[in-house]
This record gives sequence, C-alpha cells and structure tokens, in this order.
Amino acid sequence: MLRYLEDIMHFLDSPMLHLSRNLVLVLLGLMIFPAGAQVVEVYEGRKLAIVVGINRYPIKRLDYAVADAQKVAEKLGELGFEVTLILDEEATREKIFTVLGTELKQTKPEDRVLFYFAGHGLTEVHHRE
Repeated sequence: MLRYLEDIMHFLDSPMLHLSRNLVLVLLGLMIFPAGAQVVEVYEGRKLAIVVGINRYPIKRLDYAVADAQKVAEKLGELGFEVTLILDEEATREKIFTVLGTELKQTKPEDRVLFYFAGHGLTEVHHRE
C-alpha cells in the first residue's frame, strides 16, 4: 500500500496533471474506503454546524440555496453534528451573529464548528493605508 501511495503522490506532482489536489485526494479516499467500508472515528468533542440558506432576496431570488442548505444540514445530522438551520427571512445578520456567538461561547478546544452558507455573496475591497 505504501508503494501505491508513493506512486500517487508522484503522479500528483506531474506537470501534466490539471486536477485539483483536493479532488485527487477525495478520489484516493474513495479508493481506500470504498462504499460500505466502516470508518471508526476516535474524536471526543462535540460537532456543531450552523447552516444558512437564503433564496428570498429583495434583488434576485435564488432557486436552490435553501434546498442546498437543507440537504447539507440533513447530511451533517446523519454524521453526528448538532445542526442549527437558519433559512430565508429568519436568516438576518443579527440572527446569524447571535447564533454564531451563542454556539462559539459554548465550545471547548476539542469541539468542531462548521459554518455553511448558501446564498448571494458580496466581495468587499479593503484598501490599506
């Protein structure tokens, strides 16, 4: 198996490879842990997820952000995460920051926190002076 992994790492360094390393590592994971394989997790902390999905905007409505957020929340729940799901009108800036603040205050160093957002984005340019 070690030789096999060395060959894959050599392949990843090939200049002809245009795939993302992350994609290749995911594919490698699928080869090492095929469907039906059991993965035992020895993690001890809490797993928290805050999932936000917004379709209803005053400007351009989205079609799939809420559905995406719901699916992600469902899958994370199956994986043992404690999920807080915030959708559409409920997903105000104040509510999101309140939930984040509340959840983060309760975490310990061994906990995991995942934040997922599906909706419109905005890029802000900050100039250094």
